[in-house]
Amino acid sequence: RQDLQHLAELKTLPFSGTTVVAAEVLSVSVPLAVVQAVALGAAALVAQAGGLQWAPPGMQLAIAVGALPVLLAFNAGSVTIQNGMPILFPGWARLGTVVPGGVEMMGQMILIMGFYLVLLALLLLVPVAMAIVAIGTLKLNGPLAVAGTMVTGSAALAFELQGVLQWLGRTFERLEPNSTGG
Repeated sequence: RQDLQHLAELKTLPFSGTTVVAAEVLSVSVPLAVVQAVALGAAALVAQAGGLQWAPPGMQLAIAVGALPVLLAFNAGSVTIQNGMPILFPGWARLGTVVPGGVEMMGQMILIMGFYLVLLALLLLVPVAMAIVAIGTLKLNGPLAVAGTMVTGSAALAFELQGVLQWLGRTFERLEPNSTGG
């Protein structure tokens, strides 16, 4: 969103709109997922050191295997929605330093949060359905079901996000520098 201030410069780069949008999403999603995975790992180690048995060992391994893909996919989905809104609705994007607004700003933020939650729920429908089908079809249970659900759902969300990023990239290519709000 803040990079829209430099839209004219971004459009001169020798990259497609999809590449620029994907780079914007991944530059936030990957570090965030790594920090979250490290924090979860540290919490698990502290719990283990404190004698807290938070899950059976097989389930702990399954969660460890599936955590990073889930974090990467979910963060990418969340950031895609947040970065996609200014691309789709550039007049609503507040550029520069965020200043407190009045009641109208609060209303706008409530609408944006509502749109965000609805879009996130829609984005997660396909991965959840795919994970349920995978478990039901393969007759998985226990740790294998948990790891399978996490990896399958993450892969489905990543596939879905690829199409969304291409669509946002094409929209970004048509975006004109004078169309952004300020």
